[in-house]
Amino acid sequence: MFIRVPVFALVALLFPASVWAKDWDDCLAKGKPDLAIAGCTKITKNAKETPKNRALAYYYRGLAQSDKGDYDAAIADYSAGLKLNPGHPESYNNRGADYERTGNNARALADYSKAIQLKPDWATAYSNRCWSYYLVGDFKHALPDCTKALTLNPKNSHALDSRCAVYVGNKQYDLAIADCNKAIALDKNYGYPYFNRGDALYRKGQAAKALADYKTAARLIPPSNADYRAKVQSRIADIQAGKPAPSTP
Repeated sequence: MFIRVPVFALVALLFPASVWAKDWDDCLAKGKPDLAIAGCTKITKNAKETPKNRALAYYYRGLAQSDKGDYDAAIADYSAGLKLNPGHPESYNNRGADYERTGNNARALADYSKAIQLKPDWATAYSNRCWSYYLVGDFKHALPDCTKALTLNPKNSHALDSRCAVYVGNKQYDLAIADCNKAIALDKNYGYPYFNRGDALYRKGQAAKALADYKTAARLIPPSNADYRAKVQSRIADIQAGKPAPSTP
């Protein structure tokens, strides 16, 4: 199963200027997950903080745990925060993302659906649920979610790429190529649309163009997504060996 990293949405802070500002500064530290975890942990244990503030600390600690690749710990933190503030859609969305990363797509779908229920105009949650439906082969439900995400945010490159993949699954290759072209135009360094456009081209019999896209995808998809990079290399090897395109995504 090949999973892309869903976009994490940051939320507006709900806490006033706190006397524990240093702990909050650490908790919100970007690019320093260990510092963030330490700061957030202090806040979660601070009985003088409000429940919503402690819930936010669990949320940001979850982000830091996810950045470190400890998805089970991240899921536990999002869950702890939701016990304190069950109306926080970002926690459902990001817990869904980490469920997806650990292969639990049923729980991912449930969390994305809850995020949408709480925040029905949030393009990110629709886009993420689209991709989760795609992963389980449910193209029928994936397509309207991606389209809804793009209605809410036409420049959502993740939704464009995901819908491109869905169109490939539906054998609607020209529509797939059009969406991947738009995603690439929005972000030329986003590797996944090159892979999905390559799949559409490969299935259309345009192996040379597909190979160029796969090679670009191999260069741009981050090393942290080893499974997807392996899939790209498999496509490249197949074309170079003269094999036909696979019949399924």
